[in-house]
Amino acid sequence: MPGVREAHLGHPRWRRNKPYCAHTPLLHRLIICLLFLLTIVAATTISPAKTTTCTSITTVVPAPNYLSVPQQQGVPPLSQQRSVPTQPEAGSELETTSLETREKKDVDSDNIPRHSLLSFVWEQAQVEDYPGLGRAASVSDEDNEDDTSSASTPASLQQVVPAQHDKRQALTTTFATTPTTTASAPSQSSDSVSMFYPIDTQAPRPPEKPFILTDYEYETLWEPNMTTLRLGLLVPLNPPRDTKITTLLRKTISAIRIAVEDVNRMNIIPGIQMSIIVRDSQDPSLHTPTGGAAVINGAGKLLNFQVGGVLGDIRSDLTRYSALMTSSVQVPQCSYASVSTLLSDSDAYPYFYRTIPTTILIIDAMLDVAWNLGWRRISLIYDIDTLGWEGREYLSKRTEQMGIYILSYILLNSGNDYKYVMDSLDETQSRVQLLFASGTEQSRVLRSMKNAGYMASEYAWVTMNDISASLRDEPNPSEYDGLIMVENGWNLTGYKPYDTFIEQWMNADIDLYPGTRDPVVQNNEPMAYSCIMMLAQSYREMVLKNMNGTDTNATTAFLNDVVNGKYTKLVSVKDTFKKFPYEGPSGPITLASDGTRNEGNYIAQSMKQGNASLFGLISAKNYTAVSKPYFKDGRSVPPSDAPAWAIQNPTWSSGLGVILGVLSTISIFFTIVCAILVVVYRHHIVIKATSPTFCLVELLGLLLVFIWCLFNIGIPSDALCVASIFFLPIGVTLVVASLTVKNYRIYRIFNSVTVQNQAFQTRLL
Repeated sequence: MPGVREAHLGHPRWRRNKPYCAHTPLLHRLIICLLFLLTIVAATTISPAKTTTCTSITTVVPAPNYLSVPQQQGVPPLSQQRSVPTQPEAGSELETTSLETREKKDVDSDNIPRHSLLSFVWEQAQVEDYPGLGRAASVSDEDNEDDTSSASTPASLQQVVPAQHDKRQALTTTFATTPTTTASAPSQSSDSVSMFYPIDTQAPRPPEKPFILTDYEYETLWEPNMTTLRLGLLVPLNPPRDTKITTLLRKTISAIRIAVEDVNRMNIIPGIQMSIIVRDSQDPSLHTPTGGAAVINGAGKLLNFQVGGVLGDIRSDLTRYSALMTSSVQVPQCSYASVSTLLSDSDAYPYFYRTIPTTILIIDAMLDVAWNLGWRRISLIYDIDTLGWEGREYLSKRTEQMGIYILSYILLNSGNDYKYVMDSLDETQSRVQLLFASGTEQSRVLRSMKNAGYMASEYAWVTMNDISASLRDEPNPSEYDGLIMVENGWNLTGYKPYDTFIEQWMNADIDLYPGTRDPVVQNNEPMAYSCIMMLAQSYREMVLKNMNGTDTNATTAFLNDVVNGKYTKLVSVKDTFKKFPYEGPSGPITLASDGTRNEGNYIAQSMKQGNASLFGLISAKNYTAVSKPYFKDGRSVPPSDAPAWAIQNPTWSSGLGVILGVLSTISIFFTIVCAILVVVYRHHIVIKATSPTFCLVELLGLLLVFIWCLFNIGIPSDALCVASIFFLPIGVTLVVASLTVKNYRIYRIFNSVTVQNQAFQTRLL
């Protein structure tokens, strides 16, 4: 048998390569076998309750009927059952179940329960766009304190969301198997939720009440009412204080609550009541530059509560995040404040609709104002998030149809340096600018333009919002006088649904509904109200179409499934209001196939000493003048859309004009006299030699040139301007052509090779 060489400090030796057991005594082999047998016996007899890696056991409770949840006596809340680890006795049935479950987990990874939709979106997020996202497994305590209990509970023993929305259970995730250490017992409403949802979806109220909510809303709108059809409200709950956004949020929340009460009072959805769940779309603990992390977190929590619809957000960029999530699981979502055309995508957002007109309709309103003020040359200053490429293309086509010329398209860059905007205005000599941007961006642009002198009397600016409140705080707000602002039209007095809403709004309890009793509703309150009512009517249509009224049990089961979110995919608000409008407080609303509103009402205002002054109404692309607009220095005449120009032509009152007129008149007189002499003496030998025909043609050309000189004295009329275009080139052409032909004739005569005597008539010359 070949040897194996070993080297030991430079002393090689050769030996036989034999198995180890061949050199082992028999006693050693017996001891090894005995230890092996003892190990096997110990592994099969030791109770798992005595090991150091024991798993907490939770009693499994079946999903209850949430249309009627009985209170069982003597049964502790499920959250308390989860929080107290139970140590089973060795050999018990519960212990056997735990072992089988644990072995199954080790073998079959397909049966591991799935985590919530929030974790799925969180893991799929782009790390470079949203710092802190894209981590495997689950959200950390720092980012989401609600996931701590889920991370400490075995995945094999968690309650799993029933397959009501299959897409909501989107990702299989493994969790740690350390015992659970719990805190105090939650409220009764939280117990009901924990019977149906995973622990990570229990979002307790924030320790500090968001200032935008009342105490009543903080106590009642955070936890869901599982016996009702739940609608999620996803909006920022901690916006900057004393701003227009704060007022908008406060009033629209009250309008939404009033709408829900009207739905329940009128029993619009047969056998089903509605309720609201509020979540913060801009949670300060999840702040990122884009705000995407907080929106994803809030939308995920609402979807895990099996909501029947979502309302929000107030910013288009935030709405895009949540609308992608709701549409992916076929849950309707409505926005009453997002106007970006990027949301008009039926493929990306098939279940999204809105009651506020988009920027497309605002474009029509702004162009109608410009047209009626006599402006035909404008520049467009925009940011892509507000207008969108679709909006820009629409504006380009619309201006071409209306006969308005776009001097330049100026895309706003990030930052506060707008010198490139000024350079473009100087280059194109633009005097009328349409500004499409967010309210804050519009204020910054106008402030910079004012400081640089581009808000003077010869300039005109048109914005897409009423930003007078933000400019009123300036040291001298009158410097913005003449600024044109196109805003949604709120006052529809005389329209019955609007009058009914105003009456209810004015009679509401201001303590329960802050912001009510204000006769001026211009903060999207009617649109927020319409969101709820349109969704409720769509649910009513779906329920009446699918409910079996003769079978009580089947009807109860069906309504139970509707409440639990099984039929959200059948609720098509777009189809319900595609042909027949919803007659609501914000006017008739019909929806396009992409969920956008087809019509809108707008008002045109001008800045007057820091206040907005109404001067026009726009409804369905029809402009109605209410009064004359206010411009700089109290003028009502709009500035010109072109730079100021001076007359360069000499006038009859100037010396140059008199001299030019006299010389042109004398030349015309002598030209006519010469033409008469040529005709009279056409048979004279000298006239014959000069060719009378070409002489008359030359004189006609000269006559046209002299007449053209008279046209350019003073301010010509439209007819004279058109005539002068033809007189000069035709006159010069006749003169030059006649001379050329006469010279060519002389050339042919004197350069002829042979001389031929040929008789021909003089008139041919």
